[in-house]
Amino acid sequence: MHQTCNEAFCVTLIENEDPPILTSDDLYGNLPTPSMTSTTSVYTPTSTKSVQTRQSRFKTDIGKKKLQHKEDWVVTKRKTLKNQGKGFTNHRGKQVQEKQLQEVCNEKCRLKCSTKFSERQRMNVFEKFWKLGDRQRQWEFVIQYTEKVPKRRQTTEVTKHDRQNTFRYFLPNEEKQKTKVCKTMFINTISTGERIISTAWKKYDGEINVREDKRGKYEHKKRIIDDDMIRSVCDHVNSFPLVESHYVRQNSNKLYLEGVKSASRVFSLYCEWFDADKYGSKALSTFHY
Repeated sequence: MHQTCNEAFCVTLIENEDPPILTSDDLYGNLPTPSMTSTTSVYTPTSTKSVQTRQSRFKTDIGKKKLQHKEDWVVTKRKTLKNQGKGFTNHRGKQVQEKQLQEVCNEKCRLKCSTKFSERQRMNVFEKFWKLGDRQRQWEFVIQYTEKVPKRRQTTEVTKHDRQNTFRYFLPNEEKQKTKVCKTMFINTISTGERIISTAWKKYDGEINVREDKRGKYEHKKRIIDDDMIRSVCDHVNSFPLVESHYVRQNSNKLYLEGVKSASRVFSLYCEWFDADKYGSKALSTFHY
């Protein structure tokens, strides 16, 4: 008979006898259950997840290619609201208020603009301007109701801001005829700043057309690294004399370019060395090189 004991329990093994069959009650009858020791629930694979699942999106485009729905972009919606004079939140998270009709010029105005237009007439002009909803059409409105003429008084003194032209401002009355007003009356009626006037005349060709607003519409050329570009760069690198390392020559097989101090300097030499007749593509930046 052999007897084996430890601190927790003792089991007696008798020769030529089958070992006793122990049940779960015999092994764990005196041990506490998880519900007795703790009140917290135990995570099991069948328990529900607390995190939110991603919302499923269904494909709406026809074909395999994913289309660009620019009308649904945040920047496009923000630009539309801005051009319509409505309130929006800019890219910095600041809330921009909706455009409102501003006050008329004061009583000291030489043209007496406040007596020429009623509040309802000014509101009609304000709504007409912002219902255009497009910056180019708003520039055309400004060109239609302003005039750029040379200034009357010319001096021989040269100043830093030597203005050569001046503007005249008009607003349409009830008969849709242009009536001359002051600058304050014009700007406050359409509720914009002075820059839109100068920008509109810069875009104007002097006859009919106003150049299109190109902000956000430039198609940037993709930077493509093709085989000709790689071959030209490799040939240029191989044109330098190669030397071994002076300090780790015994432990390294690397070769170094003699006389090279910086990548920008190598790229400038590459631009002078490049032959357009031999290579069809050229590295356009130090990053490409």
